Amino acid sequence: GRFTRTAHIDPSAHDAGTVYIAANRYQQDDFAPYLWKSADYGRTWTKIVNGIPRTAYTRVVREDPKRRGLLYAGTEYGVWVSMNDGAAWQPMQLNLPRVSVRDLRVHQILEGTNEVMRVIISRDLLGN
Repeated sequence: GRFTRTAHIDPSAHDAGTVYIAANRYQQDDFAPYLWKSADYGRTWTKIVNGIPRTAYTRVVREDPKRRGLLYAGTEYGVWVSMNDGAAWQPMQLNLPRVSVRDLRVHQILEGTNEVMRVIISRDLLGN
């Protein structure tokens, strides 16, 4: 059957009516990224995947808790960042290997600075 799996929902820290959704369809052999944003309490949705490769299916989307419009997306091939609320994305590899990123956390390490923590789940690490 055809279905889309909702992988993650992230309500905005800056606007009560805004929410971001990451979804995927890789189990249907559709490896495209699926990220959406609603700014009107879910009445309408905008797809926000410009710049993410067509085969980098999405696992998670997070909004920066301090900076409005700064988003992070975890895909099957690493992390992507958008500085304009999802209008355009660019890779955020930072010399790290291309791995599946299943979750992200934005962690404040010093006053006024943030660090993105990647949560990587791998079958090899778990012994499966």
